[in-house]
Amino acid sequence: MVVGLSTYAVVWSGIHSLGGYTTAFQVHFGVVLVLTYARSFQNAAKVPRHISKLCYTSAAFLLGGMVMWLMDQFLCGHLHSLPAGLPNPQLHAVWHVFLSAGAFYANTFFAALKGHNEGYVVTMHYSFLLLPRFSLSKTAEE
Repeated sequence: MVVGLSTYAVVWSGIHSLGGYTTAFQVHFGVVLVLTYARSFQNAAKVPRHISKLCYTSAAFLLGGMVMWLMDQFLCGHLHSLPAGLPNPQLHAVWHVFLSAGAFYANTFFAALKGHNEGYVVTMHYSFLLLPRFSLSKTAEE
């Protein structure tokens, strides 16, 4: 499934970069995310809450990013002419920030999931109250 989705994503990225098709690309990107997260949520249901929370946080960041991207795409004319001289909020840039945060949480989730599945005790830590990291030990006492 991973190879298939990756190939699908690369092909659509190529089509998008060569010919535009922004709305079609957004739909297909959303399909890849839904398929990927459907599988991830199945895995998240089988692990302790402190690990599964990473998966759900990642999905929330990516969903928020998709909303920002779609708003930027479809409301572009309105965003360039906001009242009272307000600047364009640059929602496409916000999309990139949200996507990066979502990818960071997803990578941390999959690494912690692998440690859990290999029998390690996963202890979560947060840097700056936001950035997750974890440590592995063979037993809870280590």
